[in-house]
Amino acid sequence: HLEGVSVLLLAPNTSALGPMRQHLESWKCNWKHLDDPSELSNTLHRAVRRGQPFQIVIIDVDLHGVNATVIASALRFDLNLKGTALV
Repeated sequence: HLEGVSVLLLAPNTSALGPMRQHLESWKCNWKHLDDPSELSNTLHRAVRRGQPFQIVIIDVDLHGVNATVIASALRFDLNLKGTALV
């Protein structure tokens, strides 16, 4: 059950974004889209400071020259984000 789950979607504006948006909305998730990987860390940490951390981060593997695996690894080792699931 994903209703009310807070999700951050990191994906460039591609055709894949439409179907993912439809899924998140049909599941009634509270979600935000980022298309710039350089904004990811700041966005996640601001949410933590507000007391409203994202529960799930979905990272598109096609980030146009940015290695999604490196980004995911860095987030896994961030103790402030230890409760965040990465997909």
